[in-house]
Amino acid sequence: MSWSSWLKYCMDLYYKQNRTKPPEPDPEPVIIEPPAPVVDPLMPSGDPWWPNVEGTWIKYRRFIITGILVKNTLQISVTSRKFLDEAKLNSVHTKRDGETLFGINHPGGGVIFDGWSTINGKKYIGERINQDNATYNPCLPKLASIKEKAGIVKGSSLTYDHTGKFIVDNPWQFNMINKLDWGTYGECWWTGLWETNYSCYNYIFKENVGCVDFWFIDPATGKGYQYHAVEY
Repeated sequence: MSWSSWLKYCMDLYYKQNRTKPPEPDPEPVIIEPPAPVVDPLMPSGDPWWPNVEGTWIKYRRFIITGILVKNTLQISVTSRKFLDEAKLNSVHTKRDGETLFGINHPGGGVIFDGWSTINGKKYIGERINQDNATYNPCLPKLASIKEKAGIVKGSSLTYDHTGKFIVDNPWQFNMINKLDWGTYGECWWTGLWETNYSCYNYIFKENVGCVDFWFIDPATGKGYQYHAVEY
C-alpha cells in the first residue's frame, strides 16, 4: 500500500469513528445554594416564652396583695389577696436607637418596653424603658434566653431619664426559679427579679402565650399587686 493510500485509509477511519461516536454528555451543572437567611430568633418580637407579637393583648385580673420575699430564691410568697379590677394590656413595638423594643401598656399610663441585653455572656429579655420613659442599660431581666435553672444572677443597670441624663446605678438580682405546671396554663417558667433598692417581681411565662401571671411587692412593706391572665 502506497503512502497516499495509507493516509487516505487513516483519514477515512478517523472520520468514520468520529461520526459514529456518541456525543459526550454535558457536564452536570454545579448548583450553588444561596446561604440561608440569618434569622435572629430573639427579635423583633421576643422568644416563644415572651412573644409579645405586636397587636396582641392579654386581659388580666388584678389583685391587691401582701407577700414576703424569700431572698435565697427570689420567690414572693403571697399571704393575702383582694380583687381590684380587670385590665387589658396591649402589646406594642417601638424603635429606639435602631433597636426594636416590644412591651405592654401600663395601666397607670405610659408603656413598659422590653428588649434584649447580654449580661455576663448570656442573653436576657427584660425591661429597657419604664412607664416614665426612663431607660435601663442593660435591661432589668425577666427571662433568660437559655431556659434552665442556673441560680441567682447579680448585676446592675445604669438608669437614665427621658432626656438621657444619668439617674442611678440600679443593682438587681435575677433567678430562673423553676419550670412547673401552673394550674390551667400547664407547663410554665417561673422567674424572679429583685431591684434591691426597690421592688421585687415574680413572673410566670407560658410558651407561645407570654406572661400569664406576675406579681410584685415592696419588700419593706410587703404590699403590692398581682396580674393573673384570664383571656388572650
